[in-house]
Amino acid sequence: MQKFLFGTLAGLFIPTAVFAQTATIPEGVGVADRARPDYKPIGGRIGSFFLYPVIDVSAEASDNVKASSTDRKSDAYAVISGNAKLQSNFSRHALNLQVHADQSLHARASSEDVTRYGVKLDGLYDISRDASLSALVLADHTFEERTSYNIPLDAIEPGVTVCGRGCG
Repeated sequence: MQKFLFGTLAGLFIPTAVFAQTATIPEGVGVADRARPDYKPIGGRIGSFFLYPVIDVSAEASDNVKASSTDRKSDAYAVISGNAKLQSNFSRHALNLQVHADQSLHARASSEDVTRYGVKLDGLYDISRDASLSALVLADHTFEERTSYNIPLDAIEPGVTVCGRGCG
């Protein structure tokens, strides 16, 4: 028994060849510069721009859709979301446009249906090697959730928030 145990333990400490990765990594290519085909965003070229669209559909349910302490009502709803990013591929300057929208559609409580949307435009103009000019314009139309502290208890409708430049 002792010989078996000693042989097993000795075998654990004998160096052997280890084959961790089979992919070849080119010499001098950093981690951030390596190709990642699994994470490549879906999109297409439009002239000097790339368009990256995203559509998402989800279903949710709540046992207290109006966040009420006295009048609890359950409901199921779908959320449809869309996002599109238009990104420039200029050699010196940059121009990006992003639009988004999502809508919730409730099965029974249609007063809880909300639509959020917004737009963001940003750009960069290189004046020289050491100086550049950048700009950002954004606007959002959104709703505060009924569970937010800013919404009065038992509010008739969700709260509307309109946000312009500088909103986050």
